[in-house]
Amino acid sequence: MATDIDSVDGVDEYDSARFGGFSLLAVDRAGSVDLMFEDNQVKATTDRVKKSEVLEMLAKWHAGDHPDYSQGGRPRIIAAHAVLAGLVVLGQEFSPLFMRGLSIAFQTRLSPAARSMLEFPESGSDRLGARKKCQRWEKNTNNAFHRIVGLMDPYPTERHKALTCTQASEVLSAHDEDHERAMKLGLDEFTNTFMLMIYNEQPRRLRGASKKIDVSIDQSSIAPPNKKNYSKKTLGERGHAAAQYIEGGVYYPATPTPLKDATKDKHRRLIDVKTYLARVKERSAFERHAKERPDASGKQPLRWPELGDSPTITCPLRELSKKASSQERPDVEQNDTPEFLDRICQKHSVLFTTEDTLRQKQAFPFMSPEWDEFHNHARQSIESLHSGFKDDGKEVGASSGRRRVRGFTAGQILVTIMLINFNLRTIAKFLRDEVEAESEPDRVRADPIIRRRDQVWENPYTKTTARDSILDIAARGELESPLRT
Repeated sequence: MATDIDSVDGVDEYDSARFGGFSLLAVDRAGSVDLMFEDNQVKATTDRVKKSEVLEMLAKWHAGDHPDYSQGGRPRIIAAHAVLAGLVVLGQEFSPLFMRGLSIAFQTRLSPAARSMLEFPESGSDRLGARKKCQRWEKNTNNAFHRIVGLMDPYPTERHKALTCTQASEVLSAHDEDHERAMKLGLDEFTNTFMLMIYNEQPRRLRGASKKIDVSIDQSSIAPPNKKNYSKKTLGERGHAAAQYIEGGVYYPATPTPLKDATKDKHRRLIDVKTYLARVKERSAFERHAKERPDASGKQPLRWPELGDSPTITCPLRELSKKASSQERPDVEQNDTPEFLDRICQKHSVLFTTEDTLRQKQAFPFMSPEWDEFHNHARQSIESLHSGFKDDGKEVGASSGRRRVRGFTAGQILVTIMLINFNLRTIAKFLRDEVEAESEPDRVRADPIIRRRDQVWENPYTKTTARDSILDIAARGELESPLRT
C-alpha cells in the first residue's frame, strides 16, 4: 500500500512565520507530493533488470574501457542497476524521467528493505542540511546515469554549453566513425536486450502460441529533445555501387524519372492511383536481379536487369544475351545513362551485403497486392502500438516532455525505459482480459462504436465501407444541413 510520506511523524517541519501553511519539505520539492514505493514493486523491477543480463553487458564494456584496475577513489554510492530499476519504477507511475525526480525517489521514497535491494549504503550521521543533502543525491544520481551513457555514446562531447563554430569544427574533425559505429551497436544491443527480457516475461503458453513469426515493424517519429526532427523529403537515394534505392528495391541508375518519382507524384496528387500502380509495375523491370542466393553472412552478387539469359530491359551500354528471348522490353534512353560509369556498369555483377540494403529492404513491393493483403493486418497492429505509446494519458512517447536530456544516447535510454513499462503494461492487460473473459464466459460484448466518418464515408486508407452513404442520406432529404461543395 502506498503511503504519503508527508503524513509520517517526524518527517516534516513547518516554519509558519516564513512559509505559512507550507512545510519545509513541500517548499524544497516545489509542492509535489511523493509516495513511498512498495517493496514488492522494487523487487520485481530489480529482478527484471538483473535477469535481462544488461548489467553484465555494461560491466564488460566498462572493463574494456578501463583495463587498468585502481584501488583509489571514493566508492560509488549508486550502482547501474539502481539507476535502471529506479527509472523503470518511476515510469510505472507515469512520472517524468528526470534525474531530480529519481534522486528524490532514492532519498525519500524507498523503505530500508528497498534501499537494501538497490545496494545503497547505510546512512551515516546527518551533518548536512536538507538542501545540501538533496543536492548531493541529485549529483550522485546524475553521475551514475551518465556513467551508463558514457559506455555506449556514439557522439561523446560537451553538451552543457553552446559551442562556437571553431569548437564545433574541432569536434567534427576529431569524430571517430569506427567508434561511432561500435557505440551505436552497443546502444541498440542495450535496447534489444531489454525487449527480449520483456518477451520472456510472458507465460510460456503465449510465447509458443504460434509456430509462425507474426511481427509488424514500422517507424514512428517522436519528438527529440533538440529541434532536429525526422523530415520526409526524399523516397529514393543513391546507394552502393551507384544503385538507386527506391522503397526497398535496388534499381538501375538510369531508371526513367517518372518511374522513380511515382510515389512522390502520388503524394503530391499529380497522378491518380491507377497511373501510380501502372508506373510501379513498369518500374519493376528496372530492378536488379539476383545472380546467386545469399550466403550465410548475407552477401549476395547482384547484376543489372539487362544482363543474363532473362533480361527485363535493354540498355545501349550492354548487349543482350544470345539466349534471351525476342519479347518486347523497356528501353533505356541514351540520355538517361550515367555520364561516368560505375563499376557495376563495367562488371557482370557486384557483391551486396545486408548492410548495403538492410535499411531500405522490404518484404513486399510497396502498394503491390501482396503488400496490400499483409498491410491491412500489420498496419492496424502497429498503429495501435504507436497510439498506445504516444497516448498523452499514458507514456506520452510523442513528446519529449517526460525525457528532457541532452544527447542521442541518453534519449534512447529513456525511450527504452518507457518501452519497458509500455510493453509490461500491455502484457499485463492482456492477461487481465483473459481472466475476466474466463470469469464471465456468457458475457455479450457490445458492438464497437463506429465513428460517423466511417459510417457515412468510404475511407480507402482504413479500408472501411460506409454503412449508409452520405450521398444516399442527402438524396433522402435526411441531412440536417446541406453538403458543402
